[in-house]
Amino acid sequence: MSKQQKALSPEQYIRQRARKLPIGDCYLTEGWEDCGELMVWVTRCHPQQTYTVGIYLIDTFCCGVKDSHWYFSLDHTL
Repeated sequence: MSKQQKALSPEQYIRQRARKLPIGDCYLTEGWEDCGELMVWVTRCHPQQTYTVGIYLIDTFCCGVKDSHWYFSLDHTL
């Protein structure tokens, strides 16, 4: 008898498996040293040649991470 795996939702996949994906390109906004706020984009590369992107708003003067968002399994042409 074979077990059938239940498909994970994008949110479940990110929580359970995304940290095992290789890190791709990372970006941050320019000029953040003066204002103390920056946005950081971190990409993770899926085997299917798609990307999951984490976006973080960071306050370097006080609060640390203020907000975050993610996009799951984006095509590289976007």
